[in-house]
Amino acid sequence: MLEFVFLDLDNTLLDFGACERGALEQSLAHFGVAMTDDMYARYSAINDSKWKQLERGEIDRKTLQLSRFSDFFVEFSLSLSPNAFNTAYLDALGQQAYCFDGAKALLEQLHADYRLFLATNGVERVQLSRLERASLAPYFEAVFNSERIGVQKPEKAFFDACFAQIEGFDPRKAVLVGDSLSSDILGANQAGIASCWYNPAGLPLTGEARPDSIVSSLEQIPAALTVLGIEQGL
Repeated sequence: MLEFVFLDLDNTLLDFGACERGALEQSLAHFGVAMTDDMYARYSAINDSKWKQLERGEIDRKTLQLSRFSDFFVEFSLSLSPNAFNTAYLDALGQQAYCFDGAKALLEQLHADYRLFLATNGVERVQLSRLERASLAPYFEAVFNSERIGVQKPEKAFFDACFAQIEGFDPRKAVLVGDSLSSDILGANQAGIASCWYNPAGLPLTGEARPDSIVSSLEQIPAALTVLGIEQGL
């Protein structure tokens, strides 16, 4: 059977949309700006595009954090400091910890059968704070964060660094569960481990990533992992 299960955090266990919206609204209010639905929608799109650039190695983490706000401020004619706003935003985001329904039940079930690890590209202090607030930290043997490692998913080097820190690790007995084809699934492909794509929106399979299993709900994940273990002869 499988032994090592890596899980993504945002949009897999935590509702990043709700967290992101709450943090942006709180940060704008701190600077005296009332957020509108259009402002949130545009910021979310800008932020997502910046993270995709980071995944492709086109920008670094600091550029991501500041340029997402400078671009956003230009669109809405806001005279705010990207640096000061980013600090306020990260503080606010660290307070947002909305779990998807079934996330804790899933971890409770998986924890009984597997060694669990978290693999995330998010800002380390923010992710650790949110894990604690959501009461998810105790389920994980280790939290692997790309900011600390120095390279992000989907790079093979990220996973190599993770694997090197796990006693008795065997890639043939490992799987990564995540929502992102470009970060999680492609990363698992490049690292030589199995993958399970959490795809509740029913998105089409695009790009070069190839998941070994696809699920549409968190409740389907335990059975999917059992099947993967059988298919791999474990």
